[in-house]
Parts: sequence; structure tokens; C-alpha cells
Amino acid sequence: MKIYTKSGDRLKTSTYNDERVFKNDMIIEINGTIDELQSHMMVAYNFTEDKDIQETILFIVKQLFSYNYGISSNQETITKDDVDNLEKLIDKYQGNILNLGAFVYPGMTKAASFIHVSRTICRRAERSIISFYQDNTVDETKLEYINRLSDLLYIMALNVDKIKYKNEELN
Repeated sequence: MKIYTKSGDRLKTSTYNDERVFKNDMIIEINGTIDELQSHMMVAYNFTEDKDIQETILFIVKQLFSYNYGISSNQETITKDDVDNLEKLIDKYQGNILNLGAFVYPGMTKAASFIHVSRTICRRAERSIISFYQDNTVDETKLEYINRLSDLLYIMALNVDKIKYKNEELN
């Protein structure tokens, strides 16, 4: 099988439902942004020394495949349990941060910088999903999930910097 199909040469591509849409369709924008998020998270994964955070990143990247499919196929691939799991992870990592209200540079280390970039891409994905939601049906759980994910990425980045600087410059 060849990687190129030539079917996209005429400005359109297929969704997970095999519907042909323009390549700038909002659903393609969302899929591309989630793909970008996954790629940046894997860069963060490769620069992160903390094994627990690495495992969390890899778990989320895998889950985002289902998330992306669910968005464009309008199927329920993300559950309330998935959102609850993100909240538990946020609580776990937040417990390590002494002064959460302090100003934070978006990455004092390479790994934290890449996690912060992932967070900003996640926020962009959320904005695109909300724009899509205004004219289409999106399961509320998917909206909650993407919102919690950006919070998780934020708190993981703080944890990575805390490990490096032992809270000296962060609190």
C-alpha cells in the first residue's frame, strides 16, 4: 500500500465517517490540532526524566487517538471516568506544588517548556472544538476532557520544573 492516494489532491479529504470534506473544514482543523498536540506531547515525553510523568504523557497520547476519532465520528469514546481520571492526576501532581498562585514562566526546563507548548496547543484545540460545537453536536464529556487536559499539562509542567529547581525559583 502506498502512502499517497491522490484523493486529497482536489482540496478534500475523508473524515473517520468516510465523508469527504474540504481540508480546511473545522473537523479537519480539530483532528490536525489534536495530532499536533500528540506530537508535541511526545517531544515532551522524550525530554522528561520523571518516569511517572512520562507514563502519564504516553497514556494521554494514546487516549487522544480515541478522543480524535470520537470528535469526528460523533461517537462516545471518552467517558466521565476518563475525565475523573484526569482530575485525579491533576490532584496528584498538584499536591507537589507549594505555591500554585505564583507567576509561572512557561518552562524553566526543556521538558517543561515542551509540556507548556502542549498545553497551549490543547487550549487551541479546545477553542476549535467550541467553535465546532456551536453548529454541531459534541458530547459534553469531550469538552470537559479537553479542558481538564490543559490543566493537567499545566500542573505536570510545574512538577517537571520543581524537580529540576527544587522549588527554589518557582515558589
